[in-house]
Amino acid sequence: MINILILGGSGYVGSELTPYLIKKKYNLTVIDRFFFNNENVFKKSNKKVKIIKKDSRLLVAKDFINIDIIIDLAALNISFEKNKEFDQLTNDINYKATLKNLKLAKKCKVKKYLYPSSCSVYNFQKNKICTENAKKKPTSSYAKAKSKIEDEIEKLQSDKFSIYPLRFPTIFGFSKKMRFDLIINGMVLDCIKYKKINLLRDGSQKRPFIHIKDVCAAFHYFIINDINFKKPINIGDETNNTSLKELSLLIFKKLKIKKNIHWYGVKDNRSYTVSFDLIKKLGFKTKYKIDYGINELAKKYQLKTSKFMKIIILSNGTKK
Repeated sequence: MINILILGGSGYVGSELTPYLIKKKYNLTVIDRFFFNNENVFKKSNKKVKIIKKDSRLLVAKDFINIDIIIDLAALNISFEKNKEFDQLTNDINYKATLKNLKLAKKCKVKKYLYPSSCSVYNFQKNKICTENAKKKPTSSYAKAKSKIEDEIEKLQSDKFSIYPLRFPTIFGFSKKMRFDLIINGMVLDCIKYKKINLLRDGSQKRPFIHIKDVCAAFHYFIINDINFKKPINIGDETNNTSLKELSLLIFKKLKIKKNIHWYGVKDNRSYTVSFDLIKKLGFKTKYKIDYGINELAKKYQLKTSKFMKIIILSNGTKK
């Protein structure tokens, strides 16, 4: 049986990926510091998983012994503008700790390391569709750390240690550990709860999106296939490229709620459209469109309000 280690496995993606891989009959270990106090909830829903409570910055070689594949979801995600303390913390977790863990994994003869990078490394590309060869222009501390790890991965690749840097778009969709700071998730919640959507001016900024189910499927695809291409790969589909204004209008339409956009801030110049031709040529295709995610989130909220609100409370719970 294949032994898979998921770092940061109790978060937004990990809370869906873990049960997904359990059904595929893998031997799973999850290492997580449980920053949002969801340890008991996670353990109850993943009883077949070996769970270790530990900070990703404190891992040592023995944590990687007898592991075949690592999926590294451990990261600080939310970006704050011009916050030196946060920037340093992001660099410590998303760059320094990740690089250390990559080197430990190689030393311990791990076969595959699946690293979720981000399309945010493109930042702003005027009138250009970003292929994997587009120049990187990261500005946030999050995107800069992702970009630096991609560069380090190229140095660590070997015939016996395959590292796959997967550039994911902004993720959306329901998870047992919800994140409402993600664009589509937050917009749908605001639209249903407050009958309005808060939108950063002027809404023309474009983003690519991917459903969380497709993220899980992508990880599984790279688990079961030995892909020769080991450079950064965009994961997604062009149909989920859209401007934020178009996205907000689609949400109002799907939910049958009168258009009510609350504009705030100054114009956001971060805008990029992404090509996914390469991943399709490599054999993987996504299944879920933005429409599906809107309907899914609305159904979860409207039909199971009390349960959904409990998830919201857990998702925004007390931090350690």
